[in-house]
Amino acid sequence: MAEKIKEIENLLDQLDAVRESFEKVEEKEQELKDRETEILKQVFESVAPIVEYVGDKQIRGYSHPGGQHAERSYKYDNLPSIPICVVYDYEEKTKVKPKQVKPQRITNSEGNRGEYRGFGYRLYERGLEELKFSGSWSNWQEEGSHWSSKKFFEGEKAIKHLLEKKELKYILKYLREEIEESKKDNEDRRKYIGKRKKTIEALESVLDL
Repeated sequence: MAEKIKEIENLLDQLDAVRESFEKVEEKEQELKDRETEILKQVFESVAPIVEYVGDKQIRGYSHPGGQHAERSYKYDNLPSIPICVVYDYEEKTKVKPKQVKPQRITNSEGNRGEYRGFGYRLYERGLEELKFSGSWSNWQEEGSHWSSKKFFEGEKAIKHLLEKKELKYILKYLREEIEESKKDNEDRRKYIGKRKKTIEALESVLDL
């Protein structure tokens, strides 16, 4: 009995040291989180001037009234943005990065109906926005499906939430790839404009314009 009491006393004596160890680890982790937030904030500010060229006008909402021949309708952003998908596996080379950030489709127990929900992130020229998706869907002919999105957080709060869902290195990798793809598209566009210019100049010389 005395031996067990001694073990408990030893454990209690160690608790302060254990607590201090946990606190130090938490402090270091929080310091890293703060530094990552500041890095991503500065990166987004640097990317902001080219968002209108690199980004697209994203879908803000979707609806389908039901029925085999009914038409789908979409609502789009007024401003372009770069979508940052948190559910995409950035290390899987065979997957195609989504160009639109959309909600997750959740199936209910019946299998024929369900919900649209989830969060998405879009980088606008004005900064990062976190969007919350909501809606419902049905496979039944006469039942409609719809989803919508609304701004949940923006700025630094949205950046912190994004870093909770995706590592910094993958976010930066995605942005780099998006910019590289846009540079290639712009170079193709430049070459095409050059060919058009030569054609116009040749026609102008023939027509004496």
